[in-house]
Amino acid sequence: MTINIDELRNYLTIDRGSLDNELVHQAALFYKVGEACVDANDKRDSLKEALALLEAETENDLRETAEKHKEKITNDEVKSRVKTDHSRKKAYASYAQAKRDADKLTALKESFAQRASMLKHLCELYVSQYYETKSIKGTDRTDTATYI
Repeated sequence: MTINIDELRNYLTIDRGSLDNELVHQAALFYKVGEACVDANDKRDSLKEALALLEAETENDLRETAEKHKEKITNDEVKSRVKTDHSRKKAYASYAQAKRDADKLTALKESFAQRASMLKHLCELYVSQYYETKSIKGTDRTDTATYI
């Protein structure tokens, strides 16, 4: 599933005048971000495993090649050659990008959890009439017309 992080980030802004709509959509948005976060973490973990496997295979190949050519090679040399291997560099770049994406989605998920809390507080303010525009409120006694 492809997800546009910037598009979802725009949903973090709460429209105070439309709290009912914001509340209705919060759960679906949070689920969408959570699902994307799970997918991104899965991709990151898969690429990390693939990187480890590639490093192990490359290390094995280097040791076999050195043994064939009766070349003495130290563990540090093997590790250095593995790190500078073109395939490993490419695999690491993919893993690093997947890690960044997963971290961004995790932060976005946390922001949506914070958004849920803010919606709750805004609703409490609305119920307590914090956003009421009148500075003086009438009562039953002052609101009735009196004819003399």
